[in-house]
Amino acid sequence: MLRNKWVPVRPDMWKDQYDCTVSVGIGNGNRDQQLLHLTTMLQFAGDAMRGGLKIVSEKNMYNMGAALVRNMGFQNVDDFLTDPESVPPQPDPREQMEQAELQLKQKELEIKAADIQVKQMKIQQDAAEAQVDAQLKVAELNLEAQQGRGVALG
Repeated sequence: MLRNKWVPVRPDMWKDQYDCTVSVGIGNGNRDQQLLHLTTMLQFAGDAMRGGLKIVSEKNMYNMGAALVRNMGFQNVDDFLTDPESVPPQPDPREQMEQAELQLKQKELEIKAADIQVKQMKIQQDAAEAQVDAQLKVAELNLEAQQGRGVALG
């Protein structure tokens, strides 16, 4: 196995510079005993993780599961388990909540700014209407004054 992948090798083609370790599937009990030991280790590790003990990591669990899969005779562990290091980290739920709150506050501020802008436009419109009304009133008074006395105001 090279970089967690099985590769064919021809030792007769090797030069003396290669450094390798050979694992042979004999010794220290049979597969059934190893399977029992691995199952017991996985159960203990799972209980430890659920109990909040920090003695087992996700990578430890993956490694035990991988050993169990290989002990069962399957060569490609990736068909059964996903290495936790290959999964992108999930964002912290608290950070997600804070981000959502910040976005909500930003939207509220944008809405308030839009409301202020609408009110400003309304005030400007009212002022323009008041100015037009005042000009009309002055024009009416001038017209009345011209008709009544022949004198203009202004």
